[in-house]
Amino acid sequence: MKPYPWSLWGITQIFDGVEVEVEIPLILVFLILVFGWIQIFLTRSQVMGDPHSSASLKRHVSNFSMITIALAGALPLISLLMLIMKLADLV
Repeated sequence: MKPYPWSLWGITQIFDGVEVEVEIPLILVFLILVFGWIQIFLTRSQVMGDPHSSASLKRHVSNFSMITIALAGALPLISLLMLIMKLADLV
């Protein structure tokens, strides 16, 4: 039998009615989300603060950083919602 990818395995565990502790994964997912956003902002601030960067480059980096924030936050936010639902016994 082929093993599940970790994200799918976690979702199947939630819906199988198995009692799991969600506090530690909830904290870890939140920390990963915050760490990703901090790294994006640090990279963006390095480019914006560089005096040799053109206005066009700064505009592109600003636009791409907003897209990246949304993409980097999508899966952790879904995970957070699933874990909160499990914590509140909604699933």
